[in-house]
Parts: sequence; C-alpha cells; structure tokens
Amino acid sequence: MTVDYHHILGCTDFSELGDLALRKAASLAAAAGCKFTAMTVLPQPEMPSPLISHYEVQSDASLKKRAKEAAEAALLERIPDEVLAGATEVVCLVRIGDPTDEILTADVELKPDLIVLATHGRRGWSRFIMGSVAERVVQFAHADVLSVREPPPEPSAEEEE
Repeated sequence: MTVDYHHILGCTDFSELGDLALRKAASLAAAAGCKFTAMTVLPQPEMPSPLISHYEVQSDASLKKRAKEAAEAALLERIPDEVLAGATEVVCLVRIGDPTDEILTADVELKPDLIVLATHGRRGWSRFIMGSVAERVVQFAHADVLSVREPPPEPSAEEEE
C-alpha cells in the first residue's frame, strides 16, 4: 500500500524541535511534489482584567499585522531552498490564538493529507497543566499526523566503554 499525499501542513512554534518538524514536513512535501503549508500560531495578546476599571482594552491591528508579517518571513527562512524549488506550491500561514484550536481549524479548512508537528515530551505536572498540543491534534485531526520527537542524546565516550 502506498500513501499519496497532495497537501502537507507543517507546524512550528519556532523552537529547535518545532523547526525540525517543519523541515521534515517540507522535505516530505518536496519528495511527494505536493503542496506545502508552513504554519505557526502566535499567542493571543493578554487581555486585561475587567476588575481594573481604568485599564482600556486596545486592539492594535497594525501591531498584529506586523507580527504576522514577521512570523511569515521567519517561516520562509526556515524552509530549505531545495524544498521551495521542489514542492508544487508553498504557502505560509500565521494564526493568532490557541495552537491546538488553530491547527485543528486549519485541518478542517485546508484539508491537508498530513500534519507534521513537534511533540516536546513534557511529562508530569507540566503536561497536566500545559496539556499536549500534539496529543490533542492526533486525537481530533482528520488528517494523518506525524509527531516529531527530539532525537535521543548521543552516547558519550564514557558511556560507550
């Protein structure tokens, strides 16, 4: 059985591991000669407490626009040139909000065949509190999901003896 991908969505949070996942997704898209969408999700700006009456909520659309443009440029920088030349179409997508929600929304809207993202391997309380974006995407996405883990550490010379 062969898998024929027509559209791959690669996600990064601009961490080293997220960028590794993005590069893997880009390489897969180039090898398949398919459309590649590079995606990142910027955090939602903090909202002030409604209990502070003198604090006004201001939405600066130009600030959001500049942040999205900078993130889009950063996405393009992370895609290898050979991938840009090999994929049939490369699109950069920057969203603002909760990463899980935005990735799953992109899954529904774009209908990729494969989503590639990093799993940071959090355990214990940090996972309980922060949750796992990768785990929730795997559970709810319609597309296949490839989660990229950190490579195991190289054994030191002392450990090999």
